[in-house]
Amino acid sequence: MNRLREIFNDEKVSSVRSRLHEEGFTIRLEEGATYAINFKQHIIINLTEERFNLERLKKLPVKQIEWQKKQQQTKSTSHFSGKTKLRDVSGGSHGEKREREVGQKGNYDSIDDYNTIKR
Repeated sequence: MNRLREIFNDEKVSSVRSRLHEEGFTIRLEEGATYAINFKQHIIINLTEERFNLERLKKLPVKQIEWQKKQQQTKSTSHFSGKTKLRDVSGGSHGEKREREVGQKGNYDSIDDYNTIKR
């Protein structure tokens, strides 16, 4: 019984149901009462009668469990975590940047007037 109380009271345990299963217990709901049953050791505990926090037995979505584990394992040390990424504020379009790469930015009308198109 003490081991079950330790598991229920341990805030680091994200899934009490899984932890109890690891300890050999199966959780059953019969006639409005919740039981923890260990068939190998012949133990039956009425969790409702013993006033265990049955809310901890509810199955959480997988994403929520992963999020809880991540929150417990890592704490952010970076000043930039959770903030938006820095952006290129140099202005201009991609085409203007391309002009510099090619090399010449000139008057296209005069180029068209002086050069004939070869066919």
